[in-house]
Amino acid sequence: MADQYKEDKTEKATPKRRNKAREQGNVAYSKDVALVIMLFGSIWGLYFLGPYMRDRLLFEVRNLIGHMNYPFNVNNIQGFIISVVGDLLKIIAPMLAIILFLSYFSNVVQFGHLFTTEALKPKLSKLKPKFGELKFFKKDKLVDLGSSLGKLIIIFPVVYFTIIGELDNIITLMHRTVAELFNYIAYMIFKVVLRITLMLIFLSAIDFVYRKWKYEEDLKMTKQEVKDERKNADQDPMIKGRIRSFGRDIMRKLMYAEIPKADVVITNPTHIAVAIKYDPLNMDAPKVVAKGMRLIAERIKDIARENNIPIVENKPLARILYKTVNIGGYVPPDLYRAVAEILAYVYKMNKKRMPNLTGR
Repeated sequence: MADQYKEDKTEKATPKRRNKAREQGNVAYSKDVALVIMLFGSIWGLYFLGPYMRDRLLFEVRNLIGHMNYPFNVNNIQGFIISVVGDLLKIIAPMLAIILFLSYFSNVVQFGHLFTTEALKPKLSKLKPKFGELKFFKKDKLVDLGSSLGKLIIIFPVVYFTIIGELDNIITLMHRTVAELFNYIAYMIFKVVLRITLMLIFLSAIDFVYRKWKYEEDLKMTKQEVKDERKNADQDPMIKGRIRSFGRDIMRKLMYAEIPKADVVITNPTHIAVAIKYDPLNMDAPKVVAKGMRLIAERIKDIARENNIPIVENKPLARILYKTVNIGGYVPPDLYRAVAEILAYVYKMNKKRMPNLTGR
């Protein structure tokens, strides 16, 4: 079933899909590229910092040897240890800074600047056993195995031929000073690591191309997923807000158009306004055709005045009608009497006959 679903994923990932994956820390990443950058940068860092680190390290060794017969006690041992640790940190701090920079740079080279804590969040789904991942012949595992074998094939010949080429120099090491011995060891390490790094560049390039291809394949979507994403027009909160605002404006205009047909507007008097219409031939009960608070209430009253619609103040009734009856809804039976009294007053003012409402 999963294989069938994967075959259906034929469409390239949309920008939204890519952004979501990036926010979750899902990016195309090759460990081999990071390894080559770390090795290449580290050996050149050691090349330039080596003399400084060598001199400082020899100084610390001499310092420790010179203090071997020093009378340590509770008062001075702590200061001595702090001094030694501080000096050692000064030796390795520049190299640590280079390694940290290379680690960040290896990420920027592959997928740009990205900071997210999504990958650090604990997920219970990771604790569930995934028996499908126990297969030994999955494509990713075969690629990892091939990459590891490729590294071994590269490293062993490089180390072997480098050492064979230096046999004559290695024999003469017993006649050299400690400083010369240290320099030669550093030179050999530099030479071996540089050759290995240069050989690994080709392997890392192949691995990066594969990881990039695999990343694109995993991000692919089905045609239905693309259609659903396009259909979901409210993905942007601003668009969704504009649609809601546009809908409210239309409903408000329709509501205002019904006010001239109302029989009375019941007010709070300043905060609430509710317009009531009653047609005994076509309605079972009075209907609320408009209602609003504050500015909308003022607009309802202005339209009522422009159309000679009576405005009656009744605070309790205005409040309860506003809270309990929607626009277009009918007045509930328990409010018939209160509304009937107001309609009777309005009909009396207009010299109209009041239809029987309370007897319904």
